[in-house]
Amino acid sequence: MLLSGQDLSALRVSGIASDGRADAASASSVFFAPSQAAARYGHAGQADLIGVIGRPGTTSRALAAEVRSVTGGRYTVDTGVARGAAESPAIAGDDANIEGLGGSAGADIIVIALFVVAGTVALSVSQRHRQFALLRAVGATPGQVRRAVLAELAALGVAGGVLGWLPGRWLAGLAVHGMVSNDLLPPGATAWTSLWLLFIAAISGVVIGALSGLLAARRAGRAAPADALRESVVGRRWPHPVRALLGLAGLAGSVVLVVAITRSGAGTEQLGTALSLLLALMVTVALLGPLLVATAELLLRLPARAGSAAGRLAMAEVRALPRRMASAILPVALSLSFAGTVYFLDTTVGHTADVQEGQRLIAAGVITAPGPGVSPAVLAALGRQPGVRDALGLTPAPITVTDPDLDTISGEVVSGGSLPGVLNLDVTAGSLSRLRPGQVAVSAVEASAGYMDVHVGSNITAWLPDGSRYRARVSAIFARSFGFADVLIPARVAAVHLSSPAIGQILLQGRLPRALAAVQDRFAGLQVASRQLVNAQNQRMQSQTDYLNNLILAGIILLAAITVVNTLVMTTLDRRQALLLLRRVGATTGQLLGVTAWQSAMLARTGIVLGVAAGGITLSTMTRAITGTSPYVPVAAAATLTAIVLALTLAGTLGPTVLLLRRAERERA
Repeated sequence: MLLSGQDLSALRVSGIASDGRADAASASSVFFAPSQAAARYGHAGQADLIGVIGRPGTTSRALAAEVRSVTGGRYTVDTGVARGAAESPAIAGDDANIEGLGGSAGADIIVIALFVVAGTVALSVSQRHRQFALLRAVGATPGQVRRAVLAELAALGVAGGVLGWLPGRWLAGLAVHGMVSNDLLPPGATAWTSLWLLFIAAISGVVIGALSGLLAARRAGRAAPADALRESVVGRRWPHPVRALLGLAGLAGSVVLVVAITRSGAGTEQLGTALSLLLALMVTVALLGPLLVATAELLLRLPARAGSAAGRLAMAEVRALPRRMASAILPVALSLSFAGTVYFLDTTVGHTADVQEGQRLIAAGVITAPGPGVSPAVLAALGRQPGVRDALGLTPAPITVTDPDLDTISGEVVSGGSLPGVLNLDVTAGSLSRLRPGQVAVSAVEASAGYMDVHVGSNITAWLPDGSRYRARVSAIFARSFGFADVLIPARVAAVHLSSPAIGQILLQGRLPRALAAVQDRFAGLQVASRQLVNAQNQRMQSQTDYLNNLILAGIILLAAITVVNTLVMTTLDRRQALLLLRRVGATTGQLLGVTAWQSAMLARTGIVLGVAAGGITLSTMTRAITGTSPYVPVAAAATLTAIVLALTLAGTLGPTVLLLRRAERERA
């Protein structure tokens, strides 16, 4: 492997080759003469890969079998698309990253689907309570009722999985195209399609449907016939005491989870931890929903009484049936809290990284090189050039520390000059003017009580990338670590324990043009960027991360929007008999729409308040643990999310009411 920036003799270009492919990745190879390649490879008589081309008419399977026979099976033989991973080992890392993203997003969406589908199923079962009561009255056993509900859910799950497969393929294609456009995947990458995915979608639909309907099916089958018939007519107003106790337990568990996250931090599992806390809060809202609706109705009772008759009728219905309103409020709160938490956690992380990066880098220029990095000789040569005040090398390295467990955190190996000359790390204690062997600098987040719990003068033990133990004293604590590193270690200690002698980047301060020109003549392949360009590149990398998070967010919003509209339409249609009865006794269309509008306003206001409360608690806890700052919430984005939720609420309530009243008008005519 070549180390860019070495002091090597010049090479003459003897030819330019092309394999005919249009993508840039196929045109990034350089070929050397055998003697030059052997000298630069450093392993005489060896090679990383051997390409074998068969005679015309020879199949790849037959050729692979012949190669295995000749080599005695001691080497790996790849054919077809598997050749790509052998040629470029970095593909394995890309595969792992994409699989990790898919697994994380898929798990989150499945959990959300279980949650929201369970609410929809529970509402559907409660609306058909009279039907199940009649089945129980004519002799159906509880087991038969449960099996009927689960069989229906399984059939719906298969149908939903099959129907969702085609739009899923289309959305996957759009996602992959977007990742290619954002340089997250190589040009020409396409979404993988297979009939196995259709099978997985159908099975997933069955599993989600069955799991989400277990409690609803159990409730449908356990009631005595007389009790079931009575509840199907008048409904149960308040939740069962056990449900209320479970809701209080969920509230206590949420508090415990907030304290645990605050003390231990979130690390890289920010979305997973946020999801756990948010789910705990939303389960609490679901269990205590009728009580929360009753509280909201009590607060809105006086304004409703002061208004029109429609307001009084609306509040009277809510007061009589708080459980029905609670089932409609839950998806509103869920959609707002999930979308807001994921989106604003991403904006907070991106905003913090941009702000700290702009404040941290004060060097006039940054030198990098393609491949493994820059030769240490470049740093030494730059330090001797006139006009260079500071030349500092930084090499990223994973460092393992006890904080309080053996966790691997981001570190930087510091070579050469003075850190304060090129980086403003906002040192809160100690000094970074010189980092000597036996010393280590730690970020304020990592030094806090929730992590390492150290101060200047404390002794810590760290493990370098090759597993070597490093016992050091904390010489400084710095605040601007986000997007940079949590530990700084001198190169005189760590350089020999890295996989390569290369330096990741060199930061320069001073009058640079003449110095850079002299060095670039000696060392080929150096790339020089100004502070402004480096900040722009960092922002581009952050935009790539934003795109990935927005992919997850888009799936959550789409699922939540479907759930909100579906649940609200079901709830509104459940009021059909009440609306038609009011119409028969003289209520006008305007009055009935006014009743629905009042209830929609209460539903939207309560759902938004609960969603903001659950999302705000989660967001504040996570941002404090991750960035040490308060959430960054752009007003325009917050207003847009709220407006979307409000529009979905009005569409799911006023729309079906208008259709019901028009149908009633046609029937009367």
